[in-house]
Amino acid sequence: MAAASDDRYAFFAGGAIDSTKLLLDIYDSQADTWSVRQMPHAHAGASATTVDGSLYIGGGVPGSEIVDVLDLTDWTWTSLPLPHFRDLPLAGAAGPFVIFAGGAYYDFDRHSSVVHDTADVLNTLTGEWVTMKLSIGGLFRTIVSLPEHGTVVIAGGTEWPSTIGPLDNVDIFRLIDPLGTTYCSPANPNSTGQPGSLRALGAEMARDNFVTLQARDLPADEFGYFLVGSSMDFVTNPGGSQGNLCLGGSIGRYDQKVLSSGPEGSFAISVDLRSLPTSPRHDVQPGETWSFQAWYRDKAPQATSNFTDAVSITFR
Repeated sequence: MAAASDDRYAFFAGGAIDSTKLLLDIYDSQADTWSVRQMPHAHAGASATTVDGSLYIGGGVPGSEIVDVLDLTDWTWTSLPLPHFRDLPLAGAAGPFVIFAGGAYYDFDRHSSVVHDTADVLNTLTGEWVTMKLSIGGLFRTIVSLPEHGTVVIAGGTEWPSTIGPLDNVDIFRLIDPLGTTYCSPANPNSTGQPGSLRALGAEMARDNFVTLQARDLPADEFGYFLVGSSMDFVTNPGGSQGNLCLGGSIGRYDQKVLSSGPEGSFAISVDLRSLPTSPRHDVQPGETWSFQAWYRDKAPQATSNFTDAVSITFR
């Protein structure tokens, strides 16, 4: 079965007997009571983790390409496709990222089981998946999440297909949050009375290509997009905006990804460091420093625009 916990609940999902594959047992440590819920899909040999008030259950059989998500606020289910078929995967979490690593699948061409040497990582801020490489594929590996440090460690296991020799490989997924240095802060207040802010998180290694930007504290249901610049600058109220542009040099706009701030007043993107939207497009190299900012619609009270503060990141 899959097991996970948060500050209050312990979860035990599925199992190898047909009558339990659809069942989720929940222990409430505050009330000292048990309850049972039915999952949308059957899972045996799955794995589970919790992130930001939701339980994620993924993989196993027959639900090897499905992640069932339980919102622990209103106790409603949704389901997501898992990018790869994973039986007996490992699950962990770092910040807003959910990780399903390793596991096996049956290769019908080879007529044998194959072990994954990859991890599927879900960015819960954007809803996007990325597949990352592990050092080795193995069975019976162990995963530990260290949420206070934004770190997931995968270790040990046995070789496949021999299952004879033990592995001494350790894979470490380390999230930097916040990433980079904030400047031009605080931004000018928007119509909420608060300044918009920019959060960058991910990895500072350019080769990892793993950076997420999140604009926060924005007016609800307004449109906006992110910008990138090769240097810092300060331009007051450009184009009649009530905010300040803090980027200079070669500037690119993610205007092909116009986003809504929604009811919570935020939006986010995953940045492709191999193709910054400058002219020409740019592949970030180690040692380079790039700055990011978000522009968004606002009211003052007439229609206008505004900017968040900015973040500068030096990539290694």
